[in-house]
Amino acid sequence: MRTQVVAPRDLLLAAIADDPSARLDCVVNGDLTVTSSCQATPRAVPADVTGAPVTISFRSATLYPALAAASIGPDVMLQISQSHLPVFVRCADDGDITTVVMPVKASPQSET
Repeated sequence: MRTQVVAPRDLLLAAIADDPSARLDCVVNGDLTVTSSCQATPRAVPADVTGAPVTISFRSATLYPALAAASIGPDVMLQISQSHLPVFVRCADDGDITTVVMPVKASPQSET
């Protein structure tokens, strides 16, 4: 089952921008939480989430450029099929251009 997350691009960028090892945690109950390996406090990002619960990890060096791309509009859509498979990133309003981002293995404390 695929999980789809639609979130404000600027808020998501702000949540991961300062940490090269940011971890993106996504749950189906409408919450999108970015937890940094360098910060103990998770940062909530408002999002519309549909699909199965999933915890997925990215390196900021991989995720940030995909979100910051000029072709991505104010809201970003992440399409996640499984935590170890590539994620499709595109503008939520006009999804003509798609960027593929590869996740990394989750840290032991984030695995459930």
